[in-house]
Amino acid sequence: MFGLKSERVQCETVWSSYIAVGDSFTEGLDDPRSDGSYRGWADRLARTLHERNAALTYANLAIRGRTTERILRDQIPAATAQRPELVTFASGINDLMTPSWEPARTFAAMDESLRQLRSAGADVLVVAFGDPQNRASIRRLRQRFELLNRATVMLAREHGCMVLDFWPLTAYAADDYWSEDRLHLSALGHEVTAAAAAEVLNIGDGAWRESVAAWQGRPPLRQRVIADGTWVVKHAGPWVWRRVRRKSAGEDVQPKRPALASLAAEPLPE
Repeated sequence: MFGLKSERVQCETVWSSYIAVGDSFTEGLDDPRSDGSYRGWADRLARTLHERNAALTYANLAIRGRTTERILRDQIPAATAQRPELVTFASGINDLMTPSWEPARTFAAMDESLRQLRSAGADVLVVAFGDPQNRASIRRLRQRFELLNRATVMLAREHGCMVLDFWPLTAYAADDYWSEDRLHLSALGHEVTAAAAAEVLNIGDGAWRESVAAWQGRPPLRQRVIADGTWVVKHAGPWVWRRVRRKSAGEDVQPKRPALASLAAEPLPE
């Protein structure tokens, strides 16, 4: 229905340890809990894995604003040292949104990250990001997104990783999947992403496809103009100012779950 492309494991595997690495997408912005912390698709996926193996341990090393080179430098060694059985890897958006983006450096860091994770014995699920054609806030970067998507899929296959390729998934064009800042997923977006990842891991049945609505097209012009003006003032302006000052939103943020821990002993908050 939505054309999601994935490369699934051949049979159900019961993993006993899972580490998520990446940036704000994997940290969980903007999927808030009642206490103000962020949940996100990786936490949701960890719950699904825990339902199949009560002994599962889980860590989330992702930090908002991180580039692929920073993930390679900081998160990959921390992940491989813990010898996880499963790792999810999603990176590249912060790289391509930099005006002076050097694709070769991003892809070299991604290549080395996947090499190290696979050499450590982990099964790796790689996320390849989708087509921004219907997202006005980032549509002008479509060529960069396409280049990133193709390189991500190619490198994942070269290293024998599972791939979750969102490029054909048109449902993500709907505003309901995005938070107010238009750059991060909403709670619904994270819920669907977790279900899609579970399907690739062969622990989901694909029922999420029936629960999402097809994109109905862009809203009326007046509504778009008002929304665009609000977005520029509240989100785009501050983001550009941070970029001008070369300041990352995650500079003082620490991983929310830095070490593998039992979900039975240390359950994820609701």
